[in-house]
Amino acid sequence: MIDKAPEFAVSRPCFGITALIALLLLSGCEVQLRGEIPEPTAQALTERRGKTLDGWEPVVVDGTTLRSVLDRATPIIVSSTADISFELAGAPESDEKGESGPETWKFTFHWEIKTGETLGAAAVVADDGYILTAAHVVDEPPIDLIALVENDDGDPHFLRSPVRVVWAPDARSSEIDLAVVHASVGPLEAFRLADKTAETDDRIITGGWPVTNMPLESDWSRLSAGRVLSVTERDAEGLSPAVTILHHDAPIVHGDSGGPVLDAKGYLLGVNSTFSFDLNWLEWFAAILGRVPSQLDLDKYSAKAIMPDPEWLREVIENDRRLTAGNPDSP
Repeated sequence: MIDKAPEFAVSRPCFGITALIALLLLSGCEVQLRGEIPEPTAQALTERRGKTLDGWEPVVVDGTTLRSVLDRATPIIVSSTADISFELAGAPESDEKGESGPETWKFTFHWEIKTGETLGAAAVVADDGYILTAAHVVDEPPIDLIALVENDDGDPHFLRSPVRVVWAPDARSSEIDLAVVHASVGPLEAFRLADKTAETDDRIITGGWPVTNMPLESDWSRLSAGRVLSVTERDAEGLSPAVTILHHDAPIVHGDSGGPVLDAKGYLLGVNSTFSFDLNWLEWFAAILGRVPSQLDLDKYSAKAIMPDPEWLREVIENDRRLTAGNPDSP
C-alpha cells in the first residue's frame, strides 16, 4: 500500500448561504482530506490517462522522443525499506527509421510497498543528481532514489541510491509542497526549465510511477496529458521561494506525486503535488464526516503542480555544490 503520493483533497467553495453559516464558521470554507483515493475513482482516472495522450506520441525533444525523456529524467522516490526491483529484457528495438537506442528497451517493475512506506516521482533538474519533487514524498526519511542510467557500454540499468534533502519548507504547507534533493547517481538526463510561465489552456504532459493502479511496464501507461486550468504566482515569503502554482486536468493518481509537468516543447513547468475534486453539498458534508463517495465526478477533477523561481533553484543547487565539494559522505 502506498501512502501520501500524491495527496488527495476534496473541496467545496464557500457560499453565503444563511442556513450553513454556523457550519462554515466551524469547518471553514474548504475541506482538505488526506489519504487514499476511492478505488472506483482511481480506476476511472487510470482509464482516462491513455485517452489523453492522442497527438503526443510523435513529439521529439532535441532529437529524442518525449517518452524517452520522461523515462530517463523521472526517477522514483521511495522509502529505503521498500522492496522494489526492475527487469530489463531483450535488445533495443528499432524505431521506424531503423535506428535503435536504449530508450526502446523493455522493462518490468516489481514492487512491494507496505503501509507507512511512501513512493512517488521526481524531476531531474541537474545531471549531477539534483532533483525536484513534492515535499510530502520526502518528509519521512530515510529515502532512496531509483534512476534509469547507462553503463559504460551505453546499456540502460536501474540504480538505487540514498537521497539527501537539500531544501524543504520548514513546516508542511499546501502551497509550498516542494523539495530539492540530491543523490549520488549520474550523469542523469535532466529536464530543461521553462523560461516562461504557462498560460491557461496550454497543453501539458506529465509523468510518474502510478504503481497502485496498473501493471507497470515501459509504455505510455505512466504518462497522461491535459491542459492548464489556471496559473497563480506566489511571492517569496521568509525562507520559501517565489513559486508558480499550476492547476491542470491531466489525470494523476497515487505514485505520481513529484512527477514532472512539461509543456509541448518538453520544458519543465513544475512537479505534481495534489489532485482534488469539487463536491456538491451532500458529498461535501459526507466527506467532512469521513465518508468520501466511492465514485467522484471526473468532470470536477483538477491537479496542482508547483514550480519554484528558476533563479532561486539554481542558487540552491550551486550553494549545495560548494558546501559539499570534497565531502565523500554527501550522497
